[in-house]
Amino acid sequence: MNIEPELHVIRAFQQGDSDAFKTIYDLTQGYVYSIIYKMVLDREETKDLTHDIYVKIYENRKVYVPGNKFTTWLYRIATNHAINYLNKKRSFFIRLPQLFFHHSSDTSEYVVEEDIPPIQKALKQLKPEYRICVILRDIEDLSYEEIAEQLCVNIGTVRSRINRGRKQLLDSYIKEVGQYEIQEARQYSL
Repeated sequence: MNIEPELHVIRAFQQGDSDAFKTIYDLTQGYVYSIIYKMVLDREETKDLTHDIYVKIYENRKVYVPGNKFTTWLYRIATNHAINYLNKKRSFFIRLPQLFFHHSSDTSEYVVEEDIPPIQKALKQLKPEYRICVILRDIEDLSYEEIAEQLCVNIGTVRSRINRGRKQLLDSYIKEVGQYEIQEARQYSL
């Protein structure tokens, strides 16, 4: 399903047309909600943040440059808003056991439910710029190029943030659960 609004709708929206805004909202609301929910993992907070994002989009509608992908602009606003929220709230809960096994789908069965809280604690310790890059790469499965475009940084910065984020995440996780459990889990994932 194509969620990219047509250019004439975007132009009408930029002029303040409420029907055009409703059309854009109807097209993209699910997209924005899913972005935010994957970062926040709280339905009520996601609803509130999604509403806030559309207020922000409306207020900044003239900043958007027609010709650029609208959904890229929207994605950037949504992720930045969610990052700001998470920085203020400092309650970032998400399940990321596959990070420690480099996307090996066979290993998720070896990570039990009790491992989730230490992962969440480890995630909270990451710098926000590392956290978002790790999420976009390992959860959203975006390419390095797509992440660079979304965050308006170069690819080298994205690679560096992902590598540093993964290393810090693993180090924090090891402190939470112990080196032995990590080695045991890796042994089964090979």
